[in-house]
Amino acid sequence: MFKSPFSFKGRIGMLEYFISVLIYIAYLLLIRNYLIDYLFQSFEDVGTAFLVLLLSLIPAIYFALAQGAKRNHDIGNSGWFILLPFNNFIILFVPSEKANNKYGEYLD
Repeated sequence: MFKSPFSFKGRIGMLEYFISVLIYIAYLLLIRNYLIDYLFQSFEDVGTAFLVLLLSLIPAIYFALAQGAKRNHDIGNSGWFILLPFNNFIILFVPSEKANNKYGEYLD
């Protein structure tokens, strides 16, 4: 589990994707509750605070996209499906493809 969380190659199952979603949400809540208050009180310039906030979101967004692409691979879809609006919700419940596919070997 979580062998290469920032890679777009391979497959992950429902459980690993669900845990990834929880990690992503926890990180966003941490940023919302701690960083935003701290940043906007620390920096006199709002632009600097916004830039630091934006830079702290880049790894989280990359992580979420990579994990979503791998989950799409697991159900036999292209990783680009992660960009569809309701795809993140749908792939939480769609079962894995029960055979090897072009994205990797079947996960038990």
